[in-house]
Amino acid sequence: MIIVSGVLLLGRIPIFANLFNSIRSGLFSFGDGIGTAYTRVFRPAASIEEELDYYRELAASSAVDTVRLAELESTVAELETLISYKQTLTISSTSARLLGRPSELEHVFVIDKGSDHGIRPGTAVIVEEGFLIGTIVDVDRFTSTVLSIQDARSSIPGAILNTDKTVGMIEGQDGFLMKMRFIPQSETVTEETIIVTSGIDIDLPSGLIIGRVHSVDVEETSVFKEANVQPWFDPQEIRTVFVLDPLQSL
Repeated sequence: MIIVSGVLLLGRIPIFANLFNSIRSGLFSFGDGIGTAYTRVFRPAASIEEELDYYRELAASSAVDTVRLAELESTVAELETLISYKQTLTISSTSARLLGRPSELEHVFVIDKGSDHGIRPGTAVIVEEGFLIGTIVDVDRFTSTVLSIQDARSSIPGAILNTDKTVGMIEGQDGFLMKMRFIPQSETVTEETIIVTSGIDIDLPSGLIIGRVHSVDVEETSVFKEANVQPWFDPQEIRTVFVLDPLQSL
């Protein structure tokens, strides 16, 4: 009682009153800090999960925006190249976008142009500056089906850009590489040599780039040798194409 009374009396003296107020304020701040830290460390799990979900959504949104921007830049670059190439063409061409695959078939694609846009079967589908990726095999009014040059059903007359411009057939293998058949044994074929369309097929203009020689298979007992051809483009990476029709006037 004596100690309590003494403290109360001291609290009435101004100098001690200020001291007590400072101590009390410090204790309150310390207690508030302890309470805040306790709340942060021992707050409900649901609250933490909500905050985590928020930051996850924020990160996902940022990632989506980055991907969309990259896709947009890629599409713009494709279109600029196609427009530049179109200005050099002397045959009819129609631009189109790849919509996807109609089924599980890996080397079949659908584009957003059809018979109402002048598309017909057998014509060449190219990207950038004349790189062949496939041919039209089926046409509806507003869409068309493209068969990739890598498909096993694809067979295109091609030529090797060597001194003799050797002609052969480019056949898909349902894989990454294609096969060029009927190359005379006497012809010189080296790796990295460019393969183009020969122009024998009237629906496929000559000089469209198909790919390059990856390797050569030689059998001494055979009249012909074969070349494994690597396509220049993977159709799955393409969004915009041109359909060429040499039988239509500009």
